[in-house]
Amino acid sequence: MKKKFNCIVKNHNDEIIHDEKYCTLKDISEDLGLTNAMVYDLSSRKRDLKYSKFKYYPKIEINKILDNNNGEN
Repeated sequence: MKKKFNCIVKNHNDEIIHDEKYCTLKDISEDLGLTNAMVYDLSSRKRDLKYSKFKYYPKIEINKILDNNNGEN
């Protein structure tokens, strides 16, 4: 299955601690131990996330990989 999402996690010092590609948002939630709802919120780029207000909450970016026919699986 083709990878459709890239997930980057940065710590409070802005250092990348996780950078992986995934097929589905559910795969991201299972790998990171987050709920599906949290991952869907992050991928939709909602601004006011309650759980992001913790002092040491990591920065999590989920980006859709554009299909540019690079043949990556």
